[in-house]
Amino acid sequence: MKTAAGFLVFSLTSSAVYIFNDILDYDRDKIHPAKRNRPIASGALNKTTAAIFGAVLLIIAAVGASQLSTSFLIVVGIYLLINILYGTGLKEVILLDVFCISSGFLLRVISGAVIIDVPISKWLLVCTLTMSLFLGFAKRRHELVLLGEVGGSHRKVLTEYSKEFLDQIITVLTTTTVISYLLYTISEETRAKFNTDKLIFTSLFVFYGVFRYIWLIDKNRGTGDPSKVLFGDAGIAASVALWFLSAIVIIYHYLPY
Repeated sequence: MKTAAGFLVFSLTSSAVYIFNDILDYDRDKIHPAKRNRPIASGALNKTTAAIFGAVLLIIAAVGASQLSTSFLIVVGIYLLINILYGTGLKEVILLDVFCISSGFLLRVISGAVIIDVPISKWLLVCTLTMSLFLGFAKRRHELVLLGEVGGSHRKVLTEYSKEFLDQIITVLTTTTVISYLLYTISEETRAKFNTDKLIFTSLFVFYGVFRYIWLIDKNRGTGDPSKVLFGDAGIAASVALWFLSAIVIIYHYLPY
């Protein structure tokens, strides 16, 4: 019950953040071929109404977080602060823009551990950070290629990036992501927790998923939204499903009863 409440609170907070970001990006989102169809950018939702709704969500989230735990409230507060800084300036600072976005995924993981009061796995943090940075810079590359010369009008920071620079970053993050996962599967912590060293075999699906995502980036096939790629690309959807299935089989086969 507490876990579900924590999930709801963080969802309300992130929803409010997205609303206020869309309000701030109202004019620039009109230029984007996909974002211009969002409710606020398209004019379907009045900015004043959206702001009031966002404020209500934040109030509910703040009250809910304070009732769950002080530590959880602090994590949610840090998430909100980073997003305020992002929305009011850091979104236009090269590199920091993506780091701010990635921190949100990291804080979600931390909040989950805090809400159920369990130690945070350092490997989970490392894998989350590297993967979120990988997806973040891949998204920037997609925007750069998709928008071309008008990219700076939608997002000023895009003028600071180049396709070659982003390709170098993505190459580094691809390496660190897959190595981090490999080290996680063979670490003493993982072997002791799951009573097996066979999780390394699940890395085959991680490798395939990451490499296919890079292929999609290279072909510029709708990689602006990772969630749409996850559910829209059969290859990546299959790799995620097979990774999950293989992990479950290995873990439950070797766990002591």
